[in-house]
Amino acid sequence: MNSYQTVGIEVEAETFDEKASVSVEGLDSLKVGDNTIRVSVTREGVEPTVYTLNVNRNLALNFDYSGAVQRVVIPQSGYYKIEAWGAQGGTDSHQGSGGKGGYTAGEVYLEAVKNCL
Repeated sequence: MNSYQTVGIEVEAETFDEKASVSVEGLDSLKVGDNTIRVSVTREGVEPTVYTLNVNRNLALNFDYSGAVQRVVIPQSGYYKIEAWGAQGGTDSHQGSGGKGGYTAGEVYLEAVKNCL
């Protein structure tokens, strides 16, 4: 079995004929937006079969806690899913147990900008 992977896309190819082979093209040049991946199955003496996969790659921007305002470049206009996690609070003898932490998510349309807070 051959396995091809790039930035979140994995194509696994398994042939049921030991004389057949599989090749994958297009994984090395994925860009944000629409992309085409071609999977070719070949065997000597048989017409090759080509499968075309149309995939859309999303942009992921990750930020770690810094304690300060962070700036980001919004490379293209579109809908962005914003996710935020909050850590569990501490415990002490005077205040008791801290909160359990939290998670929130939402989707917002952002215009492309070079410097966004």
